[in-house]
Amino acid sequence: MAVVALLPLVGPSVWVAWLEQLARAADPTWPLRGSSLTRDLSAIATTAFAGLTMLAALAVPRARAGAWIGLLTVIGAPTLRLQGVIFAVPAMLKLRRELCLVAAILVATYTFEGLWLGIGLVAVTYALSARFPVLLEQRPIGDLCV
Repeated sequence: MAVVALLPLVGPSVWVAWLEQLARAADPTWPLRGSSLTRDLSAIATTAFAGLTMLAALAVPRARAGAWIGLLTVIGAPTLRLQGVIFAVPAMLKLRRELCLVAAILVATYTFEGLWLGIGLVAVTYALSARFPVLLEQRPIGDLCV
């Protein structure tokens, strides 16, 4: 019923693409890779990389642990989907607004390159912010947000 009602609005090509996607999803040989950094590596390398990011979580500074662990979760995810980037938000919110906005725009391109350029911008800038506090957003006096 919905197909018939929406056919004049979206056209038949959208429904054909939707059915093709259903066929791919039902195929057990179709790889579930997402946009992970390790998507083209072997299962052993992917597991080792994920394990290294888990071990790195033990070495993050306690005062900034939430943001760092969120970034490490995104970087080490073996099957990163776009909704998984939400774990990088705590680090993004600590950065200057213009840097955060550029990173969000890059992630919103929905491309592998844009996604990782945005994540990389957040990760590198957040890592440098310990040495260069000017990269962090300066909160006005009296701001109660953490």
